[in-house]
Amino acid sequence: MPDDAVPFAAMTSRTHLAWSIGTVLATAGAVSFVVATQPQNRAYAWLFVPVVLVLVVTVWVSYSVDPVAGVVERRRCRVWRRRVTLVPTTGVALVGNRVGGLLLVLRPTGERPVHVPLLALTPHVERAQPAEVLEVLAGALERHGTGGSRPVVLALRAQAAHLEAGGSARSSPLAASVS
Repeated sequence: MPDDAVPFAAMTSRTHLAWSIGTVLATAGAVSFVVATQPQNRAYAWLFVPVVLVLVVTVWVSYSVDPVAGVVERRRCRVWRRRVTLVPTTGVALVGNRVGGLLLVLRPTGERPVHVPLLALTPHVERAQPAEVLEVLAGALERHGTGGSRPVVLALRAQAAHLEAGGSARSSPLAASVS
């Protein structure tokens, strides 16, 4: 991560992290047990290894924004990177993910979009990105003139002001956009 990059906060709970790690460890233990004690089932046990790897890659993701360079980066397992440059042809929108989250969708021209989590309102998690991160993100979108960013910038700044004033994620301005 470059020196100017600001990391986003994780939108999961400690319980989710514990269950994810526990699932990986339990599956690894079960596969090891079957491989060691049941030679006739070894081939079937090894089929779970890709499942565990997919789980790890899916869960272990982080985001950051470099406001100076105008780049939003998604990293999976700290190895695979996907960078979106904030330019006028990059589309920007706030979209509900239908399971209690609000995402910032960045659509570079000719590429797949990147979805950055901004707000989570589920039965287990009520969390928003910190006000500082939202301000940096809004400033980067505005400075680099991304397409359609004016309403998004205003919404991000309203959210940041609400959080700085001590407001909760559930009562925040962006909460109305969560489906």
